[in-house]
Amino acid sequence: MSEAKFLDGLIVKNPHANAPDFVLAKISFKVDEVIKSLKEHENNGWVNLDLKKSKENKLYAQIDDWKPSGDYIPKDQKVTDFPTDNEESPLPF
Repeated sequence: MSEAKFLDGLIVKNPHANAPDFVLAKISFKVDEVIKSLKEHENNGWVNLDLKKSKENKLYAQIDDWKPSGDYIPKDQKVTDFPTDNEESPLPF
C-alpha cells in the first residue's frame, strides 16, 4: 500500500451542527496552494480524491493515485467475443 497523499491547501470539515441534512461537508481551498498541489499530483490531466471519515469522525480528502494493472478489465467494458455457432460456449447452459 502506498503512502497517503493529500492536496496542500485543501480543508474538508464536517458541516456545522445546524446545517441542513443535505449539506455533507464544508470544503475550503487556499487557491495558490491547491493549484500548485494539483499540478504536482495530476495524472493525464486529472486528480482523483476520496472523501473519507477518520476514526474521530472527521472528514478528509485523500488523493486516489490507484492505477490499473495490465490485466485489469473495467466493469463497464463490453464483452464482444461471443462464441460463434461453430464454437462451444463456455456457459454451462
